[in-house]
Amino acid sequence: SGQHEIDKCSDFLKLTIDNRFEKIKSLGLCLNCMKGKHFARDCRGQRCPDCGGSHHKLLHRASNTEKVRQAITTH
Repeated sequence: SGQHEIDKCSDFLKLTIDNRFEKIKSLGLCLNCMKGKHFARDCRGQRCPDCGGSHHKLLHRASNTEKVRQAITTH
């Protein structure tokens, strides 16, 4: 409800990824750019840099393969 974009909102950033998805949907925003009132499939914004999916990087869910790869590289 503040005067800033949602990807800069400290309250939004504290949410789980599932709750972020729900918040974006409830506000009617695009899941890809989190700005306009259009669908991600029609969005011209940048795709997720982690997987290339049509969602914002703050909405990226790591796959099981990614989780295993991260665990291996951190140990």
